[in-house]
Amino acid sequence: MPVSERGQRLRERNNSLPHDEALEGAREYALRLLDQRAYPCAQIEQKLRVRGYQPEVCAEVVERLSNVGLLDDAAYAQMLVRTQYAMKGLSLRCLRMELSKRGISGEIAETALAQIDQEMEAEAARNLALKKAKTTVGLDYQKRLRRIISLLSRKGYPPGLAMDCARSAITRCDETNGDEPISALGLDR
Repeated sequence: MPVSERGQRLRERNNSLPHDEALEGAREYALRLLDQRAYPCAQIEQKLRVRGYQPEVCAEVVERLSNVGLLDDAAYAQMLVRTQYAMKGLSLRCLRMELSKRGISGEIAETALAQIDQEMEAEAARNLALKKAKTTVGLDYQKRLRRIISLLSRKGYPPGLAMDCARSAITRCDETNGDEPISALGLDR
């Protein structure tokens, strides 16, 4: 990522600050970031390093903010799993990758992912498939099937579940629209 001249000067200045001044500047910057939205510890630390602060200063700021409860990876992970599952319909596999991408793994990630069980995941896949099936009415069966399976695959659902959900969604959608069910046409296999 190209760095502007101003950004480069800021990094050099932050890197050369005495420890106490760097600590105060890093703390202020981290608080400004946290005013906008929640972040996990790893992302705050990474943003401070990009800003040019020494690694020891970054770690100390993150530790202090964690100690006072402003940074909480467990709460962040819980919130991320809840919102990404509800808003985007992501599978457990994709949610695990999202957490990992944000620097949250291990026990904290598994605890957050425990909110969603296999049945909830399958229900979300069925709902996504039905929603997509409604938007593909009028297309031929194979094209509809491909589009629904592709959607579910991008969301991280296993191929077998994606295929089952796609087939049942097309059938259900066609039955509720008054169209002849796919099973009557012999195309459900």
